[in-house]
This record gives sequence, C-alpha cells and structure tokens, in this order.
Amino acid sequence: YKSAKGNPCAWYIDDEFENKKYRCVFFNKLRLGYSARGTSEAAQRLNKYNDTRVYYCFMFEPIVWTKIGNSSDYSILVADKALDSVEFNSIDSDSKLWLKSTLRVWLNDTFLSVAFKEYQNNLLRGRIADDSSVDKVFLLDKADDGAFFSRHIIRCSDYFKCVGGRLAMQGGVQSYWVLKKNEITDESVACVASSYWQDVAEEQSDCTSVAVLPKIVIRTKEI
Repeated sequence: YKSAKGNPCAWYIDDEFENKKYRCVFFNKLRLGYSARGTSEAAQRLNKYNDTRVYYCFMFEPIVWTKIGNSSDYSILVADKALDSVEFNSIDSDSKLWLKSTLRVWLNDTFLSVAFKEYQNNLLRGRIADDSSVDKVFLLDKADDGAFFSRHIIRCSDYFKCVGGRLAMQGGVQSYWVLKKNEITDESVACVASSYWQDVAEEQSDCTSVAVLPKIVIRTKEI
C-alpha cells in the first residue's frame, strides 16, 4: 500500500518457519482510507494495529469455502470470511466497472497465485471477459447475496483487521463488495453494509476498508 505521494506505507514478506508459512507485515505508515485521493486513515488504529515500525506475523491457513450454488458439473463457492480489504479501484475513484477495476487484477493475479496450487487452479472454471482475458476469481453478485449473505454476519480474518478493514458493531465486517448488472453489458460495483444494499458513489470505489469475499466456480465432474 502506498501513501498519497506514492511511497510505500507497508512491506510484507512470505516465509516459512518449522514447516509453516507466515506473512510478515511491516508498517511504515498507517494505510490511507481512500487510496486514489490520499485522504483519511483506514481502520487500523480502531482495530488496535496502530504501531508503526514493527512486524506483525500471520500464519497461512487453508481457506474454508461455502457452497452457495451448484449444477451437475460445477459448484459455486465463496470464502467463509473476509480475507482482505482491498479497494475496488485504487487508481481511478470515478470508475465503478469490474472490467477496469484494480480489484479484478488483484483477485486474478496476486490472490489466485497465493491461494491455489497448480492442480487446484486447473479445476477452476474460467470466464472470458470483454477484454478477452480469462477471470477465475470473482466477486459475489446480487443474486448470490440475496440468496445467502444478507442473512449472515460476515466474519473477518485477523489479516483483514491488520490491513485496515472496517468492523461492524456485531463483530462482522461493516461492508463488502458485490457486483450488479447495469442496463448495458458491463458489471458495476455496489456494497452491502449491515445487510442492506448501497450503490457505490464515485468517490467510494477507492475506499480501502471494504471487505473482499472471493468467489470461485469449481469443476466437480471430469469433462
């Protein structure tokens, strides 16, 4: 994460100790609340991760996936907790389109390479996007949310708290990204906060404290 001047606010390194993998995070400065505009602070101070110039270490654990839909050949899965807080678009706060979002790049590059081994990656069902690239990790969409998550408290990981994810009073996340269809063909972003839908204003798409719940479609039958 970077400051308004483009300087790193934090560094991290993934390492192993006694056959266990850890992510070590070192904060130079606290994270910005809005990355594109460089204003306010994320919720790190509220989450008690307010010390800079120290290391925080988190052990990698298997992701638990919840099935929210299936067919004879595929299952739709979503992570059972917020794993990270990432802005929808860290570069352009005016953009709400999934195709152009930096979150889409993060999910299908950084997250995909860390979360899945090669054989697991091969089981994921890809979707060809309008720019001819292939997405394998997605966000929840409106149909997913209405079917399941509006009735549940979304829990969060300690890493989510560390990097500035904002918590709700009941202990879950305050808000998380979802997709909706607009009247044309692109998908635009909204967020769910305290179990109600909220259209994302243009100045909100660079907010760093909103939770990411990755969604995948996995092949359950050999083709």
